[in-house]
Amino acid sequence: LGTEAVVYQLRQATGKVLALRCWLNDLVEPELIERYRALSRPETLRGLHEVPNSPIVPALTIYSDGITLEADDLHSEAKPVVVMDWLMGPTVLAAVDRAAKASDTGYIGALASAWRRAAMVAAEVGFVHGDVSPENAILRPKEGIAYIDYDTAWWPGAPSLPKLNGSAAYTHPRQRAISPEQADNFAAYVVYVSLRILAVWPALRAEHGQPATVKGAGL
Repeated sequence: LGTEAVVYQLRQATGKVLALRCWLNDLVEPELIERYRALSRPETLRGLHEVPNSPIVPALTIYSDGITLEADDLHSEAKPVVVMDWLMGPTVLAAVDRAAKASDTGYIGALASAWRRAAMVAAEVGFVHGDVSPENAILRPKEGIAYIDYDTAWWPGAPSLPKLNGSAAYTHPRQRAISPEQADNFAAYVVYVSLRILAVWPALRAEHGQPATVKGAGL
């Protein structure tokens, strides 16, 4: 559960598990709906998966009237919902927390390498997440790291520019002046360097990092 949306797990009769992302705001901006619709196009997703181990989910669909809720005067109102495969694995933040408590420096070092690989692949295909953080990344068992929450995503050909409002711990002081294609660079570097440091001194996580319960927690 975040501040902007809530994600539910839906298990189908076939056993496949889907993630349903529902916004908490009463009104979702039309530009955001259009960006999700453009991102969900097969040709867009194919382009973002040209390189192996892409951190972008392979399939995504948005339904503008995906869920119906009660409204005023006994009326009902349709709300948009984003559907994608449920990603199995912990967030990078949760994985770091466990490894740091266990002083598993080898694991944290491998996690840093996986993070670097994901960031480089995203840059290679031109994908910008817009709010890169260990909380917005899932560690998959085989494919490596996957980014989640695409509300602030941008890519070449995106129909509009998102409003960048990243986590304070990973936001450049002059973020508003940064070009869209470079918006993830500072956050990706901060996370990578933090992981490399924790791979040598894991105790620094408890001494100087923010608790995982804090939104956008700094490593």
